[in-house]
Amino acid sequence: MLTDALPLLLTETIYVIPETEKTTAPPVVVSIPDIPTPAPSKSEHPRNRNRLVVIYNNIKTVYLNPEEEALLAKILGAVKLRLEDVDLVNVNNHRDTLIEILRDKMANQIISFGIELRDLDIQVPLEAYRVQRVEGIDILLADSLFELQLNTDKKKMLWQALQGMFLLRR
Repeated sequence: MLTDALPLLLTETIYVIPETEKTTAPPVVVSIPDIPTPAPSKSEHPRNRNRLVVIYNNIKTVYLNPEEEALLAKILGAVKLRLEDVDLVNVNNHRDTLIEILRDKMANQIISFGIELRDLDIQVPLEAYRVQRVEGIDILLADSLFELQLNTDKKKMLWQALQGMFLLRR
């Protein structure tokens, strides 16, 4: 009775393929040697050999907008650095405190664009556009990249501070 209903259910031709004799080869065991991975050096960040951290606060996007990125590239280029040579940190994207972030980055130098003094959580009064050394780290506070785009006088003050931070010390 089931065989009578089968042509009604299956309208396509069914082919039966005879089984061939299976030959089983013994399994091949491949041993992969353990390759030790070197631990990252505490003395040097893999990408940021200059140990310069640029911090900014962009609430609207995760990254810098193209105009601000172009300005930052020019600023860094003036002191013979590239965007790839530094660590960029948008403090708006981190849950850690800024001090924890900077400790993790092992920074020797910090340039802060548009970060309020109270957000730095540093108990030393800092003055904008003046390089100051705090616990072995050179810190330079500047206005936001957006503000710098609009104000030539602030760009000049930044350039003078950058010369003191990078060019005159070499």
